[in-house]
Amino acid sequence: MNSFREKIIVKAMNDNDDILSPYLSRVDKADARFITAKLSTFSNLIKSTILKEAFDKPTAYTRNRHILDTSTTLYKLLPKKLAHMFFCFDDDINIKAKECADYCRRIAIDPKAINFIRLHHNIPVNAFSDAPINEDVPVNEDVPVNEDVPVNEDVPVNEDVPVNEDVPVNEDVPVNEDVPVNEDVPVNEDVPVNEDVPVNEDVPVNEDVPVNEDVPVYEDVPVNEDVPVNEYPVVDTESNRVITETSPEFDRTITETISGSDQANPEFDRTISETSSGSDLANPEFDRTISETCSGIDLANPELDRTSSEMSSGSGLANPEFDRTISESSSGSDLVNPESNRMIPETNPETDRVSSVTSIGELTTGKQKIAYEYLSRYVATFNIQPIKPSKATQLSGCIKRYTDNRWWLRKIRKLITQANEKAAIHLNFVNSKRQVYASNITTKNRIAQRLRNDELMSSSFIINELGQRYSLKEVSDLNVSNPKIRKDELICRARGFENLAKEEGHEALFITVTCPSKYHRAFSKSGAPNPKWQGLMPDEANKYLNHQWKKTRAEFNRQNINPYGFRVVEPQHDGTPHWHMLFFIEGEKLEAMQSIIRHYALEVDGDEKGALENRCDFKKIDPAKGSATGYILKYIVKNIDGEGLGEDKFGNDSLLVAQRIDAWASCWCIRQFQQIGGASVSVWRELRRIRIKLFATDTENQNSVLEQARFAADNSDWQGYTTAMGGISTKLKDRPIKLHYELNVDEETGECLQSYYDGELITKVKGLWFAGRTIVTRLYQWRIEKA
Repeated sequence: MNSFREKIIVKAMNDNDDILSPYLSRVDKADARFITAKLSTFSNLIKSTILKEAFDKPTAYTRNRHILDTSTTLYKLLPKKLAHMFFCFDDDINIKAKECADYCRRIAIDPKAINFIRLHHNIPVNAFSDAPINEDVPVNEDVPVNEDVPVNEDVPVNEDVPVNEDVPVNEDVPVNEDVPVNEDVPVNEDVPVNEDVPVNEDVPVNEDVPVNEDVPVYEDVPVNEDVPVNEYPVVDTESNRVITETSPEFDRTITETISGSDQANPEFDRTISETSSGSDLANPEFDRTISETCSGIDLANPELDRTSSEMSSGSGLANPEFDRTISESSSGSDLVNPESNRMIPETNPETDRVSSVTSIGELTTGKQKIAYEYLSRYVATFNIQPIKPSKATQLSGCIKRYTDNRWWLRKIRKLITQANEKAAIHLNFVNSKRQVYASNITTKNRIAQRLRNDELMSSSFIINELGQRYSLKEVSDLNVSNPKIRKDELICRARGFENLAKEEGHEALFITVTCPSKYHRAFSKSGAPNPKWQGLMPDEANKYLNHQWKKTRAEFNRQNINPYGFRVVEPQHDGTPHWHMLFFIEGEKLEAMQSIIRHYALEVDGDEKGALENRCDFKKIDPAKGSATGYILKYIVKNIDGEGLGEDKFGNDSLLVAQRIDAWASCWCIRQFQQIGGASVSVWRELRRIRIKLFATDTENQNSVLEQARFAADNSDWQGYTTAMGGISTKLKDRPIKLHYELNVDEETGECLQSYYDGELITKVKGLWFAGRTIVTRLYQWRIEKA
């Protein structure tokens, strides 16, 4: 009955689908079901494009093969767990981020869940480390662990009384079936296993009281103590399938298995749901809610020790149901037997409430490693690169990130945004004849995101100790977040470099560098697909350009060539980035600089047709014909707001072009503008906050480098500022004025603020440092509050 009802619903949906219904009427029922299943989740534009190309094929087989291949390619752009979210709203992404964070949080704050993972998921810590586990003391070196031959096969437990001597273990007679293991002779009967020493607490298992006393396992070398956690590459290996294989039931089943006791606690679920917020910015209530979050576990509860001891003792060996559960949880399936839930001790909602952040920090290092590696493998199933612990990122900080819905929101939003854009590029939507620079869906999503941010900033305010109150939107409009201010500052700095070059007698050169043909999806004039394209995306193209630029800079350093100016990254019609650079340099070094740039621009596929003419272009700027700033002005304006440019070379309005370029840069995380050489712009911006003279007399002001730099910055004189800072060739560490940082201290409590994830002390810019003394430019303490 349900199947019939579903068929009726699908038929009604297809009949109302203006894209699918005309094509479905031309095929039989089987093909109609196939087409519906493969294409119904895509947008109308993608459906119509695939169907048009498919029905142009000569046979039904080639038509269906085209639909299958194209839809499979598009589905692979997202991991299986997110494939159903290919075209979704931002609210759906928020919900998914909360679900992922809640799942990670339930594991991270629950020591019993970590014990369950250690016992039931037969995966060693650092399973994917480059270095073998306990490399110096291997366990059964000739017999691999957890393969076809069990560990310690040659040396049975209780050597004097062999277990099932006539019937070998794990051969013809399975364990715990017709011939139970150790049925008549208990294992270590006189010496209880770890009775007085709790499992996984302060004394690790098999360390001080090892099982198999005559042949200790890992006696001298604790498990994975010498192998750092952050040295494994996450790869899809056989041993990883226990965790990484995806299944539609994965989230539900694993969550129920790990946190079955939580489902009985409505207070816990309510608190967890309140913890997650859909805001892009930090929620002021987040810290308070986290501190109130209930783990439902008393870390000092002796019941935990007793239960953990029973779980690791020999009592479970005589239980066939237990063995079956263990084998299923250690297999390639993610579906763990619900019967294993009873092995997890139930939580008591009335026990002491411990915040998730505190409980993570209180876990032992061994438990943190288990939780970190399990959650890292979970993160990897979403095609998200796991966080690697480092000096700046602690192990507990990695786990805290995994449990934060804001971290997941950024990652999932980026995945889905790029997947939509990759699909548009694969189907050749992005070109000069259709959707130039970026797809329509990416552009619309970016515009919607900006509107959400503006609304949020308009409803959030900052207040200082004097009671001054401004909205975040007002503050944003006064700095370089405002496109007009950003554009004016870039033009000011470019003009300052040009004036300085004229004064020094330097030459100006305008350079354009593009990518090899394999990075370009379509031809510029016709919009037709490029047969040389190898499926490479804009972010990969920009990485190539960055890699070649690193080589170029290294050669510049070897030959003592120090150009200064600006680099602008903009998309070509199909989204492939190319670089425009305006450089100033001494006349005698101009040819050498051109030769180096040309060499590395043509290093890859430099012999292909048209490479020499199109991949690298140089224009020496003649001051009699126009200014150097005028050459780069068009590219600065085009990539910011497009105001006053009219139309681009493809006939598109410059204002709409600017929106598409902004969406393109946001989608692929590409930095559009970069200054090459010169003094720090951050110091320039701090100097502009000082509106009065720094010294009492004119003589002191004229002789002071600090006042000269301040005066130049206040008057938008980049040339004068650069000269006061030591000129062009001075290294950053030798500049006379630097930024001054101080610890971020709460003046009301006197407490040094720490980073939320890693607990590191936070430093912030407080002013400037000059000649051994500090000039404070930021005088007030600000706090954020919602309207």
